[in-house]
Amino acid sequence: MGCIPNLRLLHLFENNLQGSIPRELGESTQLQNIDLFINNPTGTIPLEFQNLTNLEELQLFSNYLEGHIPFLIGYNSNLSVLDLSDNNIVVNIPSYLCKYEKLMFLSLGSNRLFGNIPFGLKTCKSLKQLMLGGNLRIRSLPVDLYQLQNLSSLDINQNRFSGSLPPGVGKLGNLKRLHLSDNYFTRKIPPEIGNLTQLVCIQHFFQLALRRYPS
Repeated sequence: MGCIPNLRLLHLFENNLQGSIPRELGESTQLQNIDLFINNPTGTIPLEFQNLTNLEELQLFSNYLEGHIPFLIGYNSNLSVLDLSDNNIVVNIPSYLCKYEKLMFLSLGSNRLFGNIPFGLKTCKSLKQLMLGGNLRIRSLPVDLYQLQNLSSLDINQNRFSGSLPPGVGKLGNLKRLHLSDNYFTRKIPPEIGNLTQLVCIQHFFQLALRRYPS
């Protein structure tokens, strides 16, 4: 696949595409939207994507991509949607993902991410959905996560969070969905949860907590 200089939208999702993602896509610098989800590509995200400075949406979920999240994504300051979930990506969550002031949707769930959610996440002031469930290795929530006042959905199920649920969660005033199941949270539910007046869904955790740790 060669360079297509005027290409802006690439929608090839839900096919049976195989092999690696063509590096030549990085030469189509007018690209704004890449949707290759639910296919069978392997290998890594091409480094040449660093040239796609107009990219607004990159959706590569439900594939067989591996390796790491390259720094190239850090160049895409216009990025509003990044979905790399349900792949085989093994990496610490890179701190440069915190640079996107326009990022509204970040989904890295069902990979093999490890370490901690990076500090500096508060920079993503437009973030509405943060999906990190199903990685099994993420261990802590940064304090500045609670400064994301536009956040409406937070999914951190199936990781290794432990101890008390931080009362800072109660500062996320626009939160509507909170998924915390299959972790190691203990002790009482913090009363600050009552501040989440927009909440419509708390998945599993609180029912288990009430049964195991009655007040």
